[in-house]
Order: sequence, then C-alpha cells, then structure tokens
Amino acid sequence: MAVPRLACRHFVLTPKTQFLNFAFSKGHVFNPTEAINELSRILPLLLVFLFIGCVDRDRSNPLDPKNPNTLGKPSGLQVVSRADSVFLTWDRLGLSDITGIQLYRKTESENEFVPFALLPADVTSFTDVPVAFGIEHSYQISAKGNEFESLRSDVVLVEPGPTFSWIADNASQQLFKLTHDARHILATTFGFITALDIEPNPITGEAWVIDFVASVLGQVVKLTPDGQLSGPLVDLQGPRDAALHHETGDLWVGDVLDKSVIKIDGQNNNIVLRIPDFEIPSSLAVDQRDGSCWVADRGLQQVIKLSIDGARSLNVSPTISSVRWLDVDSNDGAVWVSDSTAILRLSTAGELEFRVTPPAGFVYKLAVNQRTGEFWVLNWSPSSVAKYLKTGEQLFKIDGFDEPEDLAVNSFDGSCLVADTRNNRVVRIASDGSDVRIVREFRFPIAVGIQNEP
Repeated sequence: MAVPRLACRHFVLTPKTQFLNFAFSKGHVFNPTEAINELSRILPLLLVFLFIGCVDRDRSNPLDPKNPNTLGKPSGLQVVSRADSVFLTWDRLGLSDITGIQLYRKTESENEFVPFALLPADVTSFTDVPVAFGIEHSYQISAKGNEFESLRSDVVLVEPGPTFSWIADNASQQLFKLTHDARHILATTFGFITALDIEPNPITGEAWVIDFVASVLGQVVKLTPDGQLSGPLVDLQGPRDAALHHETGDLWVGDVLDKSVIKIDGQNNNIVLRIPDFEIPSSLAVDQRDGSCWVADRGLQQVIKLSIDGARSLNVSPTISSVRWLDVDSNDGAVWVSDSTAILRLSTAGELEFRVTPPAGFVYKLAVNQRTGEFWVLNWSPSSVAKYLKTGEQLFKIDGFDEPEDLAVNSFDGSCLVADTRNNRVVRIASDGSDVRIVREFRFPIAVGIQNEP
C-alpha cells in the first residue's frame, strides 16, 4: 500500500485563469504595463489559494506519517498481565492492502526490539505466554504489506508477576484491581464512599473492603476476583481496620464506634463473633500460623491478642506513648507495634524484645514482608517511607511524600506500594530502594492492598 501522494486541489476559477482572461479576452489589446499591474493585484490572492489548496489534503490514511491523529502508527496498543501471560490488544486498521500485524518485544536485558509474531491483518489481540516474572517487557506493533512496513506503535510496558494490586481512590469512589506492577487496570468497582482498608485473599483472589459510609454506618464488602460484589454487605457502626485469615477466609474487623472486634465468616458473610470492651480498636493483624488476631487499641493503649475463638489470651501495655499500628510476622509470630515516636518488637508471648527509635518523623503505619520478616514504615511530618531489617536496623529512607495513608508489601519481589494520598499518586518502591516509580496517578488514593502468593 502506498502512502497517498500530496496533491493540490483543483479550482474551477483560479487567479491564474482570471489573469489570462483579462490579458487575452476577445477584443482586448495586450498592454504589458496593464498586465503587470493586474498580476501584482491578484498575485497575493493566487498565493493564498495555492496555500489553502496544498495544506487541505486528505490525511485519512492512518499509516500516513502526517496523519494528525495517528502520526502514521498503529494505534490503541494496550497490555495487561495475569501471572505468566501478557495479553495485548490494539485497534483494527481496516485497510485492504495490509497483509499482517508484526509484533515486537524487548526485555529489560535486551538493547533492541525483536519481532516475535506475525499475525493476520484482521487480528486485534495476542497472548504472549509464558513470560518470565519480575522482568520488564516492552511491546510494539507495526502493519505490514507486500512491499512496505509501517512505523511502529508507541511502546507499552509491563512487568509480569504472580501478584495483584488493589487501590481505593476516594475522590472517584472507585476500587481498582491492577496488574502485578500496578501499571494496568484489570477491574474497576464503583460505588464506594470512603474505602478505608483492603484485604485481598491470596488463595481465593477475593478482596474484603471496609467502606465508611456515614458517621454511624460502615459496611464490609466482599468482592470477587474480577471486582464484582460477592454475597451480602455487612453493616457495622464504625469499622476502621480489618485483618484476614487466609486459610479460612474469615475476617476480623475493629469497630471504633461499637468499641468491639467482630469476626465475619468468610463463607457466608455473616457475623460469628462480637468481642466487646475495647475502646478504639484501630489496627488488627492475623497470625497466619494459627488464625489468632492481634489488636492495637489506641483508647486503652494496649495490644491485645485474641485466639481464633475470640478469647483474650494476652493484654500487653507496651511502654510507648500512643499505640498507633501493628503487624504480625507470621514466620515466628512476632508483633511490630508503632506509635508516634518509636517501633517495638514483641514476642509471640507479648514480651518486649527490643525498641527502635527512628531519627525523625511521626511514625504512623507499618507493614511486614511475610517472606523475609523485613518491614516498611510510613512517617508523617515530615512524610517519608523507610525500610528496616527484622533486627530493627534501618536500611534506607525515601522522602518526597505528602501524608501517605497506606502501604502494602509485595512478598514476591519485596517491593512496597504506597498510597501517597495528598500527592494524588500511588508509588512503588523497589526492595532495595533503587527504583521509586509513580505507577498510577489518582485523585485521592487512600488504601492499598497486595494479593500476594498463597
């Protein structure tokens, strides 16, 4: 297929025609001076018509490099990944002399794109499988004819992996399920008012969400792996945080208005336990080894351990000024507890093992890597994200955040996903801190969750 030639339009009556009519009309005696004067008069008009005629060309061919919409490249290339499969889609060209679509791929270790699949011209999708986890893949496509190949499309990037990311954006009242690298949207769920917590289940692919609806009403919602509502909503007064037991699918919820901790049956979405006599149960974490639940109560300034049947087995009053958050290392059952100034490590029996005092910042939330025991910490004022060894040694600190609201750790590659709320973005930090990447722009992201491997 040849790109259309650039041809000027033809006019019924042009300035040149007007001039010749004037110069050689019947009965007119040719006078060079008059001819030159007339030509000077109509020459500007001639140039205007020539300019308009030449620039107003047909650019409807999508493979014309001067097409203002496509710039001569195939359009609409999109990519998502699920486990070891990368799914590509693109817009159909619909040109009769296109004989095929050429796919190109490049991994992060390669310098050049390599053609790897030639498809029929009417095909608009392809699945690249199997692909290696944790390696960034780049893709392009081009259109081929018998004697030509078009320019290549814009590059799309994806890093396949075994996990998924969930993001709650409260400005748009939506929940998003994203690919392993958090770059591409797999599913979108509408209708949340103020989503405060996301608890994905690595075994079933479902996700529990706490939605703060009104001052005296909150709902616990379970979603299918593709983001659809699963089972009835659970109405509570003031749910703030939740923790999921992966094996049973049961969910523990802290209700700060009802001053209780509630356990919800993961199979039927109904309340099976309600444990009273809390004040502000603001943070919960489950020990995946036995299903017990640890609760940080900001009102009582205590850390409380509940057995799988809801019995209180431990009440610990750590020597910190204000209990803020906790998480359990399910490798050994140790509990990391944060307040505004320090981080404590408690044994599974509730005994203080050691204390970590960050050099600066208001210590807010933390999350443990369940594979390595390392943990990440959100700091406010000034806002930063720091990573620590399980021994309490700080590895590095990343600045540039603005009151981040939530974080989650990817146990596959050790990266950390951060809801950088007031900067309207979600940030992914590599395990060693070498790569800090804005993966998605949002309007007000407030909660993140990682669906890790079982």
